[in-house]
Amino acid sequence: MKVNLAAVAKDVSFKDAREISKWAKTAVAACWTAGFFVGSNGYFYPKRKATRAAVAQILMQFDKTNG
Repeated sequence: MKVNLAAVAKDVSFKDAREISKWAKTAVAACWTAGFFVGSNGYFYPKRKATRAAVAQILMQFDKTNG
């Protein structure tokens, strides 16, 4: 499957970026720069469970760019 991850944001600048696990940083950065999510008030909250609304937003953005 060819997936378009064209950058729409310049960099990842979450206030809690240090809390993102090392194994996930590349994927988070790719999804962030592709515009799949924006975080909340400057935070990513990597230790929290994803809400249904957050996952829906990611899937909608993914479908919009790759549908």
